[in-house]
Order: sequence, then structure tokens, then C-alpha cells
Amino acid sequence: MCSVIADILSGPFDNPVRVGAFNTVGGWARDASEDIARAVIDKAMSEHGPLSSITREFYERHTGEDVPRELVDW
Repeated sequence: MCSVIADILSGPFDNPVRVGAFNTVGGWARDASEDIARAVIDKAMSEHGPLSSITREFYERHTGEDVPRELVDW
């Protein structure tokens, strides 16, 4: 999961739509997009700084919240 968060922050994804979590042993799958979006913000607040517009859109789409002002690069 940490590599997904780092990848969303660093920008190799052009337009991340969703993040899926799969447990083949347990036989389940779920949409983990909101959890990842919140983890991205936590990591950015502690060490990354301003977010790209794509990362901001991902967060806002999956949480329904605005990105914290300090992470917006005006």
C-alpha cells in the first residue's frame, strides 16, 4: 500500500480513478480509494508538500472534501 501512496504523490499515474484492495485467500475485494486518498493527504502533510492537480482531484473525488489549503500550490 505504501508504494501506491508514493506513486500517487510522485505522479506516475496520469489519472488514477480507483484503488482496489484484493484478498484472494479471504475471497473478498473492495474499493480502497477513500482510504488511500486519506493516506495520501496524511503523507503529504508530514513530508511531501503541495499536491499535483491530479492528486487533488483524486482526493476530492473520493472523500468529498477539499484538499487542505496548505497542500494547494497556488
